[in-house]
Amino acid sequence: MNRPEDPIIAQSRRSTQQLLARMRARPAAKRPAFLIAELTSLDPALPAKVNATTNALLRKGGYTPDSAMARAIEVEAANSLLNRFVSTGRESLSGLGASTAAKDVGNFALSLLSGAACSPALRDLVVDKVGSGSGRDAAAYATVGADTIRGAAKCGTQPVAAAAPAPAATPTPPLAPTSVPIWPFIAGGALLVGVVVFIKTRG
Repeated sequence: MNRPEDPIIAQSRRSTQQLLARMRARPAAKRPAFLIAELTSLDPALPAKVNATTNALLRKGGYTPDSAMARAIEVEAANSLLNRFVSTGRESLSGLGASTAAKDVGNFALSLLSGAACSPALRDLVVDKVGSGSGRDAAAYATVGADTIRGAAKCGTQPVAAAAPAPAATPTPPLAPTSVPIWPFIAGGALLVGVVVFIKTRG
C-alpha cells in the first residue's frame, strides 16, 4: 500500500517541473548555468546536494538521468525550503529579514517559497516538520520566516488568517546553529550521500 505523498514534496515537485520546463526552453549550452543559478538562489549548497543525490539515484538504479535529476531537485529543494524558512526567521528577528526575504531570489525559489508560505496548511506543515526535526527554537524561527516570506511574496487577495502571525510579544528564541539539522526527506526509499560532478542537462 502506497503512503500518501508529503505535501511539501508535492509543492517542490510543481516548482521543479516549472523550473525544468524553463530550462529546456533555453539553448542546450546555457542550460547548466541557468539551472545552477536557479538552485543557488534558494540555497548556495543546493547544486552540490542535487548533484550528489542525482548520482546516488543513478547508482541505485531504476532512474534515467533526467528522472534522477528531477527527483533529486524535488527532494533536496524541499529540505532547503525548511532551512530557508528558519534562516529567514532568524534574519527577520535580527532586523534583516524584511530586506533579504526576497533578495536575489530566482523564479524557482520564489515559486517554492511563496507557494509554501502563502498556503496556511503548507506553512503549518513546514513549521511542524522543522519542530520535529530541530526543536521548538527552530520552529519559532520557521514561523517568523514563513510570515516574512508571505509578506514579501504578496500572496494576493486570498485570506491567510489560518496562519498564526509572528509572535511579537514572545521572547526572541536563542540563536540556532548556522546549519539547522533537519531530518531530510527520503529519495528513492533510502537516505542518500555522496558528491560527484553535476549531471549534464541533456536536450
